[in-house]
Amino acid sequence: KAGAYFIYVKDTKGCETSICVNIYQPAKLNLYAAKRDVKCYGGYDGSITATFGGGKPPYQGKLNNGAYALATSPKAFTGLAAGTHKVYVKDANGCENYVSVVIYQPAKINLYLSKKDVKCYGGNDGSITATFNGGKPPYWIKLGPTGTYIPALMPKVFTGLKAGTYKVYIKDALGCEVYQSITIAQPAVLACKVLPY
Repeated sequence: KAGAYFIYVKDTKGCETSICVNIYQPAKLNLYAAKRDVKCYGGYDGSITATFGGGKPPYQGKLNNGAYALATSPKAFTGLAAGTHKVYVKDANGCENYVSVVIYQPAKINLYLSKKDVKCYGGNDGSITATFNGGKPPYWIKLGPTGTYIPALMPKVFTGLKAGTYKVYIKDALGCEVYQSITIAQPAVLACKVLPY
């Protein structure tokens, strides 16, 4: 280890001498990391910013099992999913340091749809019932991609619908959005055939 060491030498006549030798070490290689969590469940917008110094420049850095590349402080690693990530830094002496960083994500928004089909062909008495949880309340909901978001209380029922395929969108307080599709069916057209007398 680094420190002062004394070396003693004695000959056959008992004469003795010594020398003090100092072994030095480079400055400690310091590494610190700050993070940004994923905004929405399943996203890839997390990031880690590593700051480092000490040791002997130049430095190399890498994330997880990636390859080392030249790096200057601060070094940002972006496009990260939720999970545990390791950031490594290495100096010109080959000395290495690393930190583990956990990137979190919010709970998944769950959206469930049920329906009531149109009773008669061409009618508009179909409905869709939406139930939801997860994410971060409060919620907003809309029907169709061109609809307008409105505050959502569960369950939310959309009525007066014709046969067709509809998309229900829900958004939470973080701005995270999910949607589900559902098809409202209708019976076949009622045909009438007039027979001659």
